[in-house]
Amino acid sequence: PAGFPGGVSGQRCYPAKRIKGFEVPPQAAFVIDQFQASNSTIGKPFMVCVPANVVGPTPINSTSFLLDTTVCYKVKDDKGTPKFPAGGSAVVLNGTVPLIGIELLEIKSSKVVCLPASSGF
Repeated sequence: PAGFPGGVSGQRCYPAKRIKGFEVPPQAAFVIDQFQASNSTIGKPFMVCVPANVVGPTPINSTSFLLDTTVCYKVKDDKGTPKFPAGGSAVVLNGTVPLIGIELLEIKSSKVVCLPASSGF
């Protein structure tokens, strides 16, 4: 589309699941971020996110697809974890502001955790 030269570096995400025979049992982890800290169980993979050039006219160099890949997993907080405060909100300002604009988002409890990974096809 016109009016947005160069694009924005971001990620494009694809649904994902483990291939039969390569199952891994759920893993216990302590997860902390700017909103919450909790003992959690990391379960099945949910999606794979890879680098993407959003709206830009120039494709990303193919070698960059080996970097900045994340795999997102379903996560469940352990019993006894304090409830996530209802109605929490955050102003999200990022590199997509010219594309999407300033957004006021209501933050809800975490259902997914994304971890760095390498990809190659």
